Amino acid sequence: MVATAAKRAEASGIRPLLAGEDPAERMRTLLKEREPYYVKADAEVKADIKSAAQLAEEIVALAKDRAGW
Repeated sequence: MVATAAKRAEASGIRPLLAGEDPAERMRTLLKEREPYYVKADAEVKADIKSAAQLAEEIVALAKDRAGW
């Protein structure tokens, strides 16, 4: 997960929190800091194995099912 996200961020060049010599290591640090909040999420979407259209469909379905859209 970190490797995929780091590659995406590196290619775009628009993620200031990941700027520096080792974006993957910075991402691991951020993930460790944020993990207590992530585990409280009601849903998880696996973004590294789906197309943008599939992700959009899944997110809309989650919103309809869980957020009353």
